[in-house]
This record gives sequence, C-alpha cells and structure tokens, in this order.
Amino acid sequence: MMIGRRLVRTFSPVRMPGAKGAPRQVWEMLHWGARLIVTPNDYRAHGLYLHGRSEAHALRYLSAPRAKSMMWPLNREHERLENKLVFESHFGSLGLPVPKTLAVFGPGGQPSQLPALADVDSQRQFLVQTVLMGTEVAVKPLDAWGGAGVLIITQVSDGSFLLSNGEKMAIEDVMKHVSVGSWLVQERIVQHQDLAELNPSSLNTMRLGTFRRQDGRVDIIFAKLRMGRSSAQLDSNSLGGLSVWIDPTSGAFVRSATQFPKYSLEHFDKHPDSGVCFSGRIYPHWEAVVSLARKFAENAGDNVFVGWDVATTQEGPVFVEGNHNWDVQMAQTGSAGMLTDDFVAMFRAETGHDIDVSKHPAVRPLSAYRALRKAQRR
Repeated sequence: MMIGRRLVRTFSPVRMPGAKGAPRQVWEMLHWGARLIVTPNDYRAHGLYLHGRSEAHALRYLSAPRAKSMMWPLNREHERLENKLVFESHFGSLGLPVPKTLAVFGPGGQPSQLPALADVDSQRQFLVQTVLMGTEVAVKPLDAWGGAGVLIITQVSDGSFLLSNGEKMAIEDVMKHVSVGSWLVQERIVQHQDLAELNPSSLNTMRLGTFRRQDGRVDIIFAKLRMGRSSAQLDSNSLGGLSVWIDPTSGAFVRSATQFPKYSLEHFDKHPDSGVCFSGRIYPHWEAVVSLARKFAENAGDNVFVGWDVATTQEGPVFVEGNHNWDVQMAQTGSAGMLTDDFVAMFRAETGHDIDVSKHPAVRPLSAYRALRKAQRR
C-alpha cells in the first residue's frame, strides 16, 4: 500500500494552466525515465510538463543517473574536496581563500596545530569564551552534507547562544547537539551586503561548476546562487531555499528563481520574504570569483568536474568546499539544459564520452528502477 502511494505521488502530473494533459505527462515520465533522460523530479524542475516542451528539450538536460556514470571517473579524489580539514589545509597552504577553523570537537583526524577538544567542559568553555570575545562562529559536522546540523552562533548571554536567525538555544542544548561525532568551529563568514539583502539570516552561497581540460584550461560550466528563507540559518534547496541562475560570462542574475519541485513550481521574480528583485543584479566580485575558481580547479588533484560552494564577503570570495557530486538537477534548473552542442563537443574531446542529444537512448530498466527509488525518497 505504501509503495503504491509513493508511486502515485512520484508520477503525479502537474495540473496548472499551460500544462500538458495528465496521461501525456505520466507517459513522458515513464518513457523518458526508463531511458534515464530525466527523472520525475527533473520533469517537474525543468518545466517539461508544459506544452511545447518535447523530447528534444528533455535530451538537453543531464539527469543524475546519467551524470553518475560520467562523473565517477572524472572525480576520484573526494577527500580533497569534501573533508573540510583536508580542503582547508590543502587549498589554504596555496594562499587561496578558505574558511578558518578555530577548533575541532570530538575524535581524531584534526591537524595538530588546531585545538582538539574531546570533553564537554573544554568544548563549552571554548565556545563561550570565543563568542564573548566577539567572534561569531559556525559550528558544523566534519562530514556534513547539505548544511545538516550547522549552527551559526552570534552572541552568548543568560545561559543561551543567539543564532543568526534570531533564535536562542540553551548552551547545554548546543553541547548535546555536538556530543556525537567530530565537529568544526569556524569563524563565521560575514557575507557581502548585496547578498545579505536577499536573505540576511543565511549565508547565501553559490554552487559554481568548473571543468578542467587536459591542457589545464578551466571552463566555468554553471553558477547558481542559493538563498535561504526568512529565519533560516541555511540556504539549502533541500530545506526550502531558492536558487537563481547566474550568467557565467557576466555574473548577472537571470530574472527568476526556483525551489525544489516538492516545495513549489513557481518562478520567483523577487525573493518571497525580503522582496528583493533578481533582475538587474550582478554577483559581487564576479571577476575575482572566476579567477579564483580557475586556481582552485587547477589545484584540485584528481578531480576534473567539480561543483564549488562559494561565499562572498565585502573583501572578496571564500571557497567553502568542493563537491564531486554537485546536484546536477539544481545546477540546470532555470536553464535550457547543460547539454548544449558546445558542451557535448568539449566533453567528447576531453573524455571520449559521447552524449547523443539527437535521439533517446535505449531502455535501462534496472538503472531506471534505482533512479525511481531515489526519486521517491527525495
């Protein structure tokens, strides 16, 4: 019974003006999904349910199941990107801008020059004293994904920490929060005023994709700015945040932002909470972002196609981390798809992998089933 309800929800057609008929939508989700062209989530996220959107349009999007087989041989050195201490140590030693870790809470793996605090009393004392001295901090799990568990602490008083979204959290509750696993205490990154205007409670980061060619040249493939909602500490799309496409050639915002389909299919011309319009805005320090992205990509080791998380302050960009699996759906939402003729030709020349965008691939039932299971959980 539960499986049946999930299937119905997964293939539920979109009912709105301009949408195709329900039978047509279900057929396309099944037909294209069985060939790994798009998943049901892709179908909604990319507006393929609308009249005038055909298989030719769908073939221009790279689905997560197809991307997985392509990315694995391209990004083999995951730890350099996603272990936050390794990332900071490697890229920081090259003089590149990375977050500043102040201490590590919990067991093992930390560089010897950082305070390693294993007992709750020393952790509590460090946090309270650091914040009392005027340093705002981000407390995050060493292996966090999607911002899970992150706390942004700005002040301390009366036995509580004040968080960036204005909420208070008792000191002892914070200590319980960080009692399992390894946690980093980093200096809070204070974002550029232009980004804070969009949503001040969250650090609004950009996911920027680079591809390093065999001759060392680096292409900027995509750029998406993520924004949190009012009173949210995190900008994550998985938590209801928005994302807006940034023109990689100029840093200009496109006209509208989107959310994950499970939250809304609406296109937002302005942030729904702050009311700030997207059209006409330019991402701050864009030339510096592009220059630094190329330097990070050049020094990424055995990682060729990377999604970088970038924060930008008044002084310039800070690269927070790299991702070997960089959410291919989010990277393409709001665009006509990643698989342009130029990208396909470049990818073929660099990897030998041919992506045929002229016709649909053969049915792959086992892979399609796995993709469907994943879509039901998302």
